[in-house]
Amino acid sequence: MNSFSFDRLCKVFRWLLSVNWLVLLGVSSGCAVSMFLLEMVTLILYSEPSGYIRNVAGFMTFGILALTLVYVSGLFTSLTSIGSKQQRTNFLMLPASNLEKFLALMIFVTFAGLIVSTVSFILGDLLRMGVLAAWNQFYPLPDGGNMVNIYWWSSALPGVWSNFIPRFIETDLYHYTLLHQVMYVLSALLFGVWVHSSYAFGGTLFRKYSFVATTLILFLCVMCFAYFMQTSGQSLFPSVWRDNRYVSQEVGLMAYVLCVLFIIFSCFNYWASFRMFKGFHLMTNKWTNYDILKR
Repeated sequence: MNSFSFDRLCKVFRWLLSVNWLVLLGVSSGCAVSMFLLEMVTLILYSEPSGYIRNVAGFMTFGILALTLVYVSGLFTSLTSIGSKQQRTNFLMLPASNLEKFLALMIFVTFAGLIVSTVSFILGDLLRMGVLAAWNQFYPLPDGGNMVNIYWWSSALPGVWSNFIPRFIETDLYHYTLLHQVMYVLSALLFGVWVHSSYAFGGTLFRKYSFVATTLILFLCVMCFAYFMQTSGQSLFPSVWRDNRYVSQEVGLMAYVLCVLFIIFSCFNYWASFRMFKGFHLMTNKWTNYDILKR
């Protein structure tokens, strides 16, 4: 199969969905209940609803991103039903090219994690809203001097949506230039792509504890970069001062370098993941899906 077929890719995607829907349903239910319990437990930490709803939105934003990366890091075994020898045999025997299978699997784990986490956390938040609204009918909750029409049973979804939307800073307080704002958003997006590609690479390479191993490696990389920036005196977005007065915020050289590095490393991670995928064995060793010693 030398030519790429979108139809075959869709068939592989549907196969993955058909063998994983029970897993997705179980994870969705567990995440919904977990989010509901977390929101109810943290309720006692707040005396007014606006701060509570804001932090609930933060919990949901972090949870959606984290669970999506967990799915991506479980590219082969953790959260897809191709962990056993027979399941891998069935997957490899599908009438599709390696590229079509790889893309279908990558799309599946990414969107499965994103959709499952989003839907489950929304359900958990809806359950919280219903419980608190009913509770308030019998035992009125304190409003804490609420002046912005936000209640304990208000939805946290607007805050979650706001957290996910890149935006330009409209105020002139810090004198941000258009170039600064564009580079800030671009670097954040490229960072997200690099993180996704890194977890995809870790999910392809590691058979066990792929999320933990990849997270530790990324944490080490970020710490090394932060140490370099501190010792070298570099800054991604340095402030310009004249006569002890703040003038503007500029784009440093390292911001451009970092964006280029994100692109290079992301391309390498996806390429290496696909290369390992093509050498995927029915029988793998204990820790990895790719036995380097047999190459």
